[in-house]
Amino acid sequence: MTGKFNAETEFAEDDFRRNYFAGDRLARAVQHAEAVRQDLDGTGYTMAEAALKFALAHPAVSTVIPGMRNESQAEANCSVSDLPDLTPALLSKLQKHNWRRAVWYSGK
Repeated sequence: MTGKFNAETEFAEDDFRRNYFAGDRLARAVQHAEAVRQDLDGTGYTMAEAALKFALAHPAVSTVIPGMRNESQAEANCSVSDLPDLTPALLSKLQKHNWRRAVWYSGK
């Protein structure tokens, strides 16, 4: 959900994402991420910040375990706690992007 991939992204032979995003899955994921990015335009939130804040906005969620590959990503993830909560209007807007996992099983 960081939006760093595009339709031309290619993964190495030994990268698990090569199979995970096989067929049309990468194009669909990129299209979906772009729609989320458009809804975040002007909010001040990055894709990663919004994803963490969205997860934490649910009353049943008190902790998230985000991925990170380096120290700066770990620091960025931790700093999300200092950001204001997503507004109810933005939460509602983002909820329309709910993409159930089962969607991955179609296509290819």
